[in-house]
Amino acid sequence: SRHRRGAFLFPAAGGRRFLFPRAGQRAGSWFMSPQFYLFFHVGSMVFLIATIIAILAGAPESKRRVLSILVGVLTLLVLVAGFGLASSPKALGMPSPVQWPVWLWGKFVCWLGIAAIGGMAFRKRSSPAPFIAAVVILVLLALFFVYVKPMGG
Repeated sequence: SRHRRGAFLFPAAGGRRFLFPRAGQRAGSWFMSPQFYLFFHVGSMVFLIATIIAILAGAPESKRRVLSILVGVLTLLVLVAGFGLASSPKALGMPSPVQWPVWLWGKFVCWLGIAAIGGMAFRKRSSPAPFIAAVVILVLLALFFVYVKPMGG
């Protein structure tokens, strides 16, 4: 028939199932590739920053639980995708933190700072300006580490 089972999920792939392939079918080449990790790393970071700033800008108290869970999940996604990208042989190929260059440690420290601000966001809404400034500075510092790669990279 013209429409195979699963074609509506991935029409460009002719209906091939990527995430959960059928028996004897190989998963798509994009899955677990550096592009896959990069997409989830950057995408979840954008949503994490937007969520933290929304909380600091005065999200209603009724949404506290949902937004706190969202910050936690997005923080974990940023971390997992970042580790996947760092350990991917086609990207950085550094499976052990002992082999990480200084710029990658710098990004990890920026992630810790953003995660800490995300955890404190609802408690510090009375004076959001320093925390929003800190998030912006940490993001810019992380971008500096990625693109300039100071001290070897």
